Amino acid sequence: MLSSSLQIKHSEVMEPGMRIHLPVSVAEAEIKKRYETIPTATLHPNRDEIEYLKRLVIYKDSAILVLNKPPKVPMKGNLPVHNSMDVLAAAALSYGNEEGPKLVHRLDRDTSGLLLMGRTRESFTRLHWLFTSIKLARTASQIWNTACESYVQRYWALVIGTPTESEGVISAPLTKVLYHVSY
Repeated sequence: MLSSSLQIKHSEVMEPGMRIHLPVSVAEAEIKKRYETIPTATLHPNRDEIEYLKRLVIYKDSAILVLNKPPKVPMKGNLPVHNSMDVLAAAALSYGNEEGPKLVHRLDRDTSGLLLMGRTRESFTRLHWLFTSIKLARTASQIWNTACESYVQRYWALVIGTPTESEGVISAPLTKVLYHVSY
């Protein structure tokens, strides 16, 4: 039996039926609890929450903001969702701009990853066009054209069973599979 303090190394293989526990930081749990109870009209992150959101910033310049989006955070705030990335970023990451940053693309709610936001109306418009029209964005630059042609979204996945290949690319639509194991 595994103790709760046992750490699994990257080279170890888990046996079927073994359980894993993923830690959730206290800050993440407190933010989630607070935003589940606050109506959108009164959403004003406190200092600790703003600091947490600022720690998610991977890159920032005058035009763009790149965040490390944690899992379980929705992208767009529509009722009853109050703790979405667009609302939180607008409230806490404007850095003195009149408008908060705008989402250029989306990640699924349960997906973590890098999230690109435009800090100005112009940068948002241009970046959004690139994401939606990547195949049309041809220029005289061979490097740029190669980057546009190789644009794909990649996800890491936990799988049931053992794949026949040790690595590769699966080109298929994403779907959520609920798998219940009773002990």
